[in-house]
Amino acid sequence: MARLTVDQRARLAQTNLRSMMMIPSVKMQTILIRFMLEVFDPSTGTFVIGDNNGAVSLGFVDVECLLGLSNEGFSAGEILTEEGEDVKQRIPPQFLSKATGNIVIDDLIADIIKSKLADDDFLRKVVLVLLGTVLAPMATKIVPQQYYALVEDVNRMSKINWNAFTLRVLMDSMRLGRKGKQICQWPKGKLGMLQYLYWEKCLPQEGDCAFNPRLSMRPLMRNWNEAAATRRDNFDYENGRGRGNVKIEENITEEYQMQEPVVPDPVPARQEKAKPASALPKKKQAAKPIDNDQMEVLINRLMGYLDKQLHKMLAPIPGLCAQRTLELFNKEGVTYKPADAAVSGNMEDEEDVNSFQNGPREKKEFMYKEESDSEGGGARVCSIVDMTLPDEGEEHGTHVKKPAENDKPFGDLGSTPDNPFIIDNVDPVISDSEIDIDAVSVSKFLSKAKKDAPNGCPPSETGKDDELVGKRKRTVPKKFQSPYALDRRTKRQVRGSSTKDENSKPDASSDLTQELVDAAIVFLELASRSEQHKKKNVYQSSTGDEVNAECLRVVLDHRWLSDDVIDGYLGHLALRLGHDRFLCPAWRFKYLVDRAIAGDKPQESSKNMDSEMVRSNAVRRVLEEYTMREKIYFPLNIGNTHWMTIVMHMPKQEFQVLDSLYPIDLTLETVEALRRQIGQDMQVANETGGNYPDVTNWPILEYDMPQQRDGNSCGLFVIEFMEHWDGDRMSAEISQVKIDARRRHVVTEMMLSPSNTLEIVKQKIRTIATKIKKKA
Repeated sequence: MARLTVDQRARLAQTNLRSMMMIPSVKMQTILIRFMLEVFDPSTGTFVIGDNNGAVSLGFVDVECLLGLSNEGFSAGEILTEEGEDVKQRIPPQFLSKATGNIVIDDLIADIIKSKLADDDFLRKVVLVLLGTVLAPMATKIVPQQYYALVEDVNRMSKINWNAFTLRVLMDSMRLGRKGKQICQWPKGKLGMLQYLYWEKCLPQEGDCAFNPRLSMRPLMRNWNEAAATRRDNFDYENGRGRGNVKIEENITEEYQMQEPVVPDPVPARQEKAKPASALPKKKQAAKPIDNDQMEVLINRLMGYLDKQLHKMLAPIPGLCAQRTLELFNKEGVTYKPADAAVSGNMEDEEDVNSFQNGPREKKEFMYKEESDSEGGGARVCSIVDMTLPDEGEEHGTHVKKPAENDKPFGDLGSTPDNPFIIDNVDPVISDSEIDIDAVSVSKFLSKAKKDAPNGCPPSETGKDDELVGKRKRTVPKKFQSPYALDRRTKRQVRGSSTKDENSKPDASSDLTQELVDAAIVFLELASRSEQHKKKNVYQSSTGDEVNAECLRVVLDHRWLSDDVIDGYLGHLALRLGHDRFLCPAWRFKYLVDRAIAGDKPQESSKNMDSEMVRSNAVRRVLEEYTMREKIYFPLNIGNTHWMTIVMHMPKQEFQVLDSLYPIDLTLETVEALRRQIGQDMQVANETGGNYPDVTNWPILEYDMPQQRDGNSCGLFVIEFMEHWDGDRMSAEISQVKIDARRRHVVTEMMLSPSNTLEIVKQKIRTIATKIKKKA
């Protein structure tokens, strides 16, 4: 903004974005922003700061106070919905990069400075730069092309409600980046508004940064330059986030802050008239000295009073210390050795207790909290950032309509190569996976599938999965065997009889029959095509992994796999693998690698909890993941475009790269970042008394792996590598043909897995399988 000419500044000042010219120069406080993300409650949309200080919110009024954007005008979401796709064909060439065809932010800035014009194209370019850097940044160097619809009409540009648009992008992105209580993805949007919100609503009452409403400037972001931010950070590191002599103030409007407290006027002191000299009182006689007995009585009374007051003040301190200690134990976790375990004199027995095969010691909880049931028991509600939806705010003076809990969720489901870490929106009303598919729909689907197949045969007899066509019955190869199947009649049983009820659970030792595979595909096809059921979960584990019908459908459609599908299948895979490997979740190490590349490390402080939270999480990862087994498997994402597998082999002391597409030269930087982050975690664990190796010097070795022949099977190759790579060789043959043939079995195994807690899904699949078996 400082490099704009006078004419350009005057032209921008004529719009409702004039306040953007007053943005101060201040660095992004990543540690403070991460603190605000960790204390964010997605269910209420509030930030819980401090222990007893309360919560603050971020609303339309706060955005107006912080950034100076008024909450009125046309909805940017409605404009993107109606014109976002069509406008891509009308973008003038001067807005597009000649090399990539994208709207590049650096190119726009260079054109603005070089031309020095103040025409309509200048206004369009400067607003696009503001969208990509301030209002709704996407953490990339380009601006989405559909945003051109917001600047195409220059007259309408000044009437758009930028307040509601900026707020919705940020709030939706913060909900998207949460997976339970963990931050699985760095959010997008105006993250700098979070540090402004903390600085303005958590007000120190003493020191150099004490709040003074008389010195506050509007909009409030003008109060925070680099020097003011440094002073406030020093105060927080000395006292802790939200601690010390601070006041949490929810209302930051100018009218409220300028109200002076009502203080009564002091009563004037009475002035006594001067008395004549004759009226002056006579000198008082000196008091008689107190004898020793009276002095001893007074001293005993005084000491007794002080002793009572001291005991009264110290009495609650042990209880408060114990309560605070228990809260920290519950928050961080503590390991212990069971009291009833007898101490063995054999050293081999003691080593076996702490070996990799047995994992870390059991986690102990010291206090029961009722809120823990409500936080983890329900389905997670996460919104997807979709720029094609209307903003939530007032338009032309209308009242703000609060969205109902059962409204249709935002955005398209499933991830793309640009963003494979999309967390699907789960409606709190329909997330129980009560998918009601009637018998008529199933019959019509089966009849249509049989009619479309050649010679009237069902798809299972003519598809790619069939090895033989004819009277000979197809034999399921060992590669595709699974512990889920319908009961089969033995030779000694009477025809029509069964050892179990038709609706009972399949035996874990039986085979995955063709009827169950066909039934699972029918169920998934019908559920994913229905607007009513496609958002409902078909897989949900006890650890919180959830996959809905539309998200799982991408496996059959040969599309990109999101981390939810990979984590869901790994939960099923962990039940049948040996005790030599540990499968790490996909979403967590995307976040850790990004933090290692950025070099994000909190400042050490004895009173600040930021560094303590990071250290405790690092120790927990070492105990519960890195040292659980001899081999640790990491599903790693490369540049949001590709999945690969990394194995940390503890006996060999090496990192193994298993990649189905890229050579190691293209992925070495990401793998080194993962190794560096693991090494930092183990270093922190060693500082707390552990004895773990330094993995930062372990070699990174690339192994020859089967290669994929398309651009979307990398996620399936990852789960196959995790299952069949034993650290030295593949235990089964893998190819692109077999990966494609496995797609139907992958979705079937997930939905019928013992790790799937949705018994209603298994029941409906078994019911459909029974109908298919009867028709056959």
